[in-house]
Amino acid sequence: MASGEQSPLVSVVLPVFNGAALAGQAIESALAQTDCSLEVIAIDDGSTDDSLEMLRRYGDRIRVLEQPNLGVGAARAAGVRAARGEYVAFLDQDDWWLPGKLARQVAALRGDDRLGLAHTEVRYFDEARQQFTGPLNPDARPERLTGDCYGELLLENHVRNSSVLTRASVLRAVGFDTGIAGNSVQDYELWLKVARVSRFAYLDEPLTVIRLHPDQGTWDRRRMLGDEAELLERIAADVERTPVFRERMARLYDSLGVAHLDVADLRSARPCFRRSLGWRPTLRAGVLYLLTCCPRFVLQGIRSWRGRGAKPSQGASQPVMVGEDSLAGTALRPPASTIT
Repeated sequence: MASGEQSPLVSVVLPVFNGAALAGQAIESALAQTDCSLEVIAIDDGSTDDSLEMLRRYGDRIRVLEQPNLGVGAARAAGVRAARGEYVAFLDQDDWWLPGKLARQVAALRGDDRLGLAHTEVRYFDEARQQFTGPLNPDARPERLTGDCYGELLLENHVRNSSVLTRASVLRAVGFDTGIAGNSVQDYELWLKVARVSRFAYLDEPLTVIRLHPDQGTWDRRRMLGDEAELLERIAADVERTPVFRERMARLYDSLGVAHLDVADLRSARPCFRRSLGWRPTLRAGVLYLLTCCPRFVLQGIRSWRGRGAKPSQGASQPVMVGEDSLAGTALRPPASTIT
């Protein structure tokens, strides 16, 4: 959107940190959403590479905000505060959209005033292999997160940040917290807040592409699980502790404990299995807790025990590579940058 234009329909919030190599593709995919008026707000979060220079080369096609390195959560919050659109869309610097994404989501929200958020199906792109992958979690069912879905969302977060369009009025009503350590589940907390006051719409089209690469913060599984546990512990005081929710919390702490075991951190694993037992006692969690109380040399025994038919924790498996032809071919490729 040019700087002289007023009242865009959609504000696109795009935090950037050392994203000179990839953020341009995200920006291009946003600017390609020509079927609705928009503004792209890129927030440079204290980058130490050429990100800021790259952003400035777009001129008045985007709005550029600068801040010291406060984290992606603070950058998103700054973008939301600056947003002028009726709707706000989130886009991470590594990801991109297919044409028509925003228009379809706007149409969905305009069709029902009770809807506060629309999200889409996503596809995953492996940057190292330069090909598309299967889902990180084959059991994910984002289509369940539609309508009144707060209870379902408590059990699993299958909403990807870059797939979301929200009403700006809803964001202002629920607030935008940046207080969670590491910001790794800030989006999840926001979806839960939105789900308490409005309904969700789900578009069963792969209009969002999530790029996977080793430098992403989302690869720090221990941090993500720990932040998620902290978030849900705070929420647990205000929700009904159904058997399904108790099992969800037990599995979460079990997964966090296993993640600590994978790096031989027995001291951190021990309280996780204790918390898992508190939410829902299981033989597995009990055995793992007792083993973490033993000397460090028994860690190999723990791993051997896990390997005898134990099911891997959800989301821990490696993506299965698939041919790009089965995922709509070149339509899902990153858009080429027009900035030189």
